[in-house]
Amino acid sequence: METPPLTRQRLIEAGMRVIGYAATDIKFAVLAVSRMGHEFGRSAFVDAEQTAWFRAIEKVVRSGAEEIGLVEIDDIYQGSDFRGLTACCEVALGAPPEREIDILLEAHRWRRAGTVLEHLANAAKDAVFRERIGIETIEDLAKAFTEDFAEIKSAGETTRTAQRIDEFSETIEAYRRAKDDERPPGYSWGISTMDRFGRIPEVGLVVIAALSKSGKTKLAVQLGHRLAERENVQVYHCPLEMGAEETFAWYVSRHYSTDSATIGTPDMLEPVLADLEAQSDLFGLPVTIDDTPGLSLSDISQRVREWKLRGAACRRAVIVDYIQLLNLERDRGESEAAALKRVAYGLHELAQSEQVLVIATAQLNRQAEHDSRSTLAHLEGGGGIAQAAKTIVIIDSLPRRYGQDQPDRWRPENTPLWVQVTQRGARSFSDRIVADLTTGRFRGADRDDDPMFDPRPLKRTTGAGAGGGESWD
Repeated sequence: METPPLTRQRLIEAGMRVIGYAATDIKFAVLAVSRMGHEFGRSAFVDAEQTAWFRAIEKVVRSGAEEIGLVEIDDIYQGSDFRGLTACCEVALGAPPEREIDILLEAHRWRRAGTVLEHLANAAKDAVFRERIGIETIEDLAKAFTEDFAEIKSAGETTRTAQRIDEFSETIEAYRRAKDDERPPGYSWGISTMDRFGRIPEVGLVVIAALSKSGKTKLAVQLGHRLAERENVQVYHCPLEMGAEETFAWYVSRHYSTDSATIGTPDMLEPVLADLEAQSDLFGLPVTIDDTPGLSLSDISQRVREWKLRGAACRRAVIVDYIQLLNLERDRGESEAAALKRVAYGLHELAQSEQVLVIATAQLNRQAEHDSRSTLAHLEGGGGIAQAAKTIVIIDSLPRRYGQDQPDRWRPENTPLWVQVTQRGARSFSDRIVADLTTGRFRGADRDDDPMFDPRPLKRTTGAGAGGGESWD
């Protein structure tokens, strides 16, 4: 079959046919969403208006609608040029334009290939650029070329192939490897009481929620540092509240167990500064910090894919701190709770499509300040987030909750926290942990910590009060 030249005009015409047919035929709309209803497919349209129309069609399909039409699409899209959508319908004649979907996806693969080639060409001629992206030899460059194009090829495939239950032999092999390693799957929290009941999944969405100044960002930094240092996981950290320099300072604090408030001040410990000046092993951690303001879910998704293209195949984690500071790109009339639910599902889809761990922090609403305990009910969009996340950690800080009553009772170096952990596919539990909020280190509480928790006794559930002289990890 002869392939027409993939000019911009040809791609606009293909997009019009796909949009027009999907706007009037629910069966084709389902097919189009199945093949293009992910970030790779959506970005295949070269016209921004077509992308917006497709997103509206996708929402109609995902709502479970049995019919589709211009009215339903315009109710969601509420764009400025309804005539453009009508024009798409006028050219969508004949058989369902499945071939046009192929053309759009193929053209987008070629555009991505051009980006990769440009990236590798820069690496070939710029030694500083090579050093920055970790390419040292020609063999490294060849490996990056092979892996990048393998990813582009797989990204152009339509969907995962459904499997019969007798085709899961590789899964059984994974069971055997896990058994022989005598190591549970997933990553360690670095907090023994939490590791007893479950580990961090290697792929999926993990949400850490708390009131402000309750340790959620410090815990996210601890996890980022631990994954990079102990698990050799590539980490992409998006601090939406702090700048890159402050985030780096918190990694320095965690790495050296030094008070983050002293970093970059005259009180900074001389041995820490001297070690940093001597190119400390901190700089060997595979962590990337992106503090671009106003990032949306689609921005992060695109940046994560570009980040993966620049590196070799490995395990990866993305940290988003925090969800409510994302540009939610709310539709007209959409509540914040509904937008947060949509974003949570988007982060889940990002984790699954890119096979990465996504750690997202979230802020609890003000009602949590007045209730006796912080719970999932205090999380805006909590129902959707609970469905999208594999693990949710709710942090309740005793000093944050009772500090006004007993201001001298606790110190930042030993902050008592109550955590409620909800896990899909594993046991949910509540327990006590202790945080050093000056350095960002967390540990399980032991019997010596009982006095910190006693002033306001909380009901103990699974695992509370574990003894054994827990030490900072």
